[in-house]
Amino acid sequence: MLCKLTELAINVNKFHSFAKPDRSVQIRSKEFSLNLRKMERAIEFLIKWFLLLVFAGWVMYWMVLPTKISRKEWSPELTEFTNTTYFGRLGKNIFVYGVPVFVMAVFGCIYLYLQQKRTSKEVVQKVKRGSKIAAFFNRPVVVNGPMGILTATELVFFVMFVALLIWFTVVFIYVGFERVPARVEKTGYNVWEVKLENAALRIGLVGNFCLAVLFFPVTRASSLLPLIGLTSESSIRYHIWVGHLTMFIFTVHGVLYFLYWASINRFDEVIKWASQGASNVAGEISLLAGILMWVTCYNPIRRKFYEVFFYTHQLYVLFLIFFALHVGTGHFFWNLPGVYLFTLDRYLRFLQSSNNIRVISARVLPSAYEITFAKARGCNYSGMSNLFLNIPSVSRLQWHAFTISSSSRLEPETMSIIVKNEGKWTTKLYNILAAEDPSPSVLQAAVEGPYGPNTNSFLNFDTLLLVSGGSGITPFFGMIRELLHIAATVPKDHRHIPDVHLICAFKNSGDFKMLDLMLPVTGSYNNELSQINLRIDAYITRETELVAIKQQTQTLWFKYSSSDHPITHALGNNHWLWLAAVITASFLAFLLLLGVTTEYYFNEKMLVGGHHVHYSIAASTRHSLVLFLLCISILLVASFAVLYIKKKTASEETNLAMIGQGFSSPGTSPDGSPAKKTDMEIESQPNEFVHNATTMQFGKRPDLKKILLEYDSKKKIGAFVSGPSEMRHEVASICGSGLANNLHFESCSFSW
Repeated sequence: MLCKLTELAINVNKFHSFAKPDRSVQIRSKEFSLNLRKMERAIEFLIKWFLLLVFAGWVMYWMVLPTKISRKEWSPELTEFTNTTYFGRLGKNIFVYGVPVFVMAVFGCIYLYLQQKRTSKEVVQKVKRGSKIAAFFNRPVVVNGPMGILTATELVFFVMFVALLIWFTVVFIYVGFERVPARVEKTGYNVWEVKLENAALRIGLVGNFCLAVLFFPVTRASSLLPLIGLTSESSIRYHIWVGHLTMFIFTVHGVLYFLYWASINRFDEVIKWASQGASNVAGEISLLAGILMWVTCYNPIRRKFYEVFFYTHQLYVLFLIFFALHVGTGHFFWNLPGVYLFTLDRYLRFLQSSNNIRVISARVLPSAYEITFAKARGCNYSGMSNLFLNIPSVSRLQWHAFTISSSSRLEPETMSIIVKNEGKWTTKLYNILAAEDPSPSVLQAAVEGPYGPNTNSFLNFDTLLLVSGGSGITPFFGMIRELLHIAATVPKDHRHIPDVHLICAFKNSGDFKMLDLMLPVTGSYNNELSQINLRIDAYITRETELVAIKQQTQTLWFKYSSSDHPITHALGNNHWLWLAAVITASFLAFLLLLGVTTEYYFNEKMLVGGHHVHYSIAASTRHSLVLFLLCISILLVASFAVLYIKKKTASEETNLAMIGQGFSSPGTSPDGSPAKKTDMEIESQPNEFVHNATTMQFGKRPDLKKILLEYDSKKKIGAFVSGPSEMRHEVASICGSGLANNLHFESCSFSW
């Protein structure tokens, strides 16, 4: 209803602009639009507070879980309340662990949709100073810690997780040890042996708690992370550290059980696959798969042998399946929200990547290259977004993440990335593109994304201080192009364009030529550039003077294939609303299937001696069936949604996939002629403007502290950094030192 009202307001404004109505009608139309925006803001505010209350309740239950209160009071009452004939004992865990997170995910999607709609229509006219409290929570407070750079908000969540983990461990073991005397009397084992078994069990439960939060940071299209100012690429480090912690705890859990079985001379438990209760063999298989993932994810292996890391990390499927068979679906449903949302996201990524993407052109420099794709007009993204790219001719299995260098509003039908020529994968692709006789007339590509911030928050500053090192300059090109769009479409009296100070450090002159890729391959932006206060300070650190580069910038155009598609979100233009619908529908479908299965299969009775009795179903069979229902619900609903959206936009995609034919030479027509490469000097007026705004210094690095502290303290400065970790840490420490309260730090680099 709210979306319809918004569309109505827009149509009313368009009609009145053509009809030239009297002033009273114009005033009423403006008042209606203003009231509508106020209502949208109010809804966003209410949703945010509602989500905060749900999150607080969810965390509170986790705090109470290891205590006696939970075991003796809360758990029996919740079990009685949810133990219906349709869900059995699983009902409590679904209701307690799953429902709150699914509610947050669905309402988070609605919140992000409203926020995106509102900010896409609003133009920043003046800088919002914001509150000092909000500025404090966004300020970096930890720079050189083991977790890297942490803002106050991230530190709060980190401390909360660690405190909850310590509480979980201590209370679980303490409460468990109180039951040791009764266990000793029942089994006749020694006290230390019973304590060893109890500690092993409780530590496993602590590991299950860590596993419950492990998958949230790697859900790329997450509606939960943006609510606290995070993106999937910025929070991947939390997945890494929680993964290390989870596997350490599970390894300790397994070792303690091996010691316990050896102490009581029951080592035959190692090969036990019980028909009811925990299956030890399943736990050992799960642990082995987890250890293989754990060992190969460390930097020496991950960076030098990426494919080994990539292939072994796919064992997470095996790990989760056998973990569920080991602990049972009751305990596995502690992890239900994270695993469910990750599985849905992973399947949507699979469906999106099954399309062959239309590659329009490539601009090849001596040490880097830009690739331009066709994009659907409704596929909008903000600055500093990224996508994952696969080129089958280079590697069918490898996916690499790249920051998007274009603007979805300046270039509504294309999307570009810049790739630095370093590493095996990028060098192989560079050799294909830079060949004298280009072999691919059609370059096949698949993508996942785009992902990134929900809004262009960088517009809310007086000055953008963009600090980059090497290929880290890429995300800033997209920000500058967004400013060009504002300069081209918004009147001066109704806009705010921040000043731009770009500080870029390069190793040599060949890397310096990356500035030639700042502007799109087509179009003239002379007038727009003149309206932006752009200053570029370039530092060539390993040379004392500019070295002439003989190799010219080459542009390669690719021909159109009938199987090509433009880049679009997996769930189309209104992907946040569709994601909310898919989460809701798939979860309800799972509950329906689970209820029917429980009633007509798990609760089935057989006639014995004239009486109906329940027959026993093997635990592994029951757990496997529940996992199957979980997966089939996601697959069916997500597939239906994607197919419906694709059918609805099929004609539009066919037209957009042909974008770029008019840009190229006759050799790139769809008649099968080869792609054509042209040499061109970057001598156009727009690039002359960029070069004239550039000051070059050789043989030294930028003095970042001096540069950062020289700005007017009354101006709001956005300090964006993209580059090596040393550069990010230096800028973060300056912004967090308190020497200048007007500096607002933001890291644009991948932290993994």
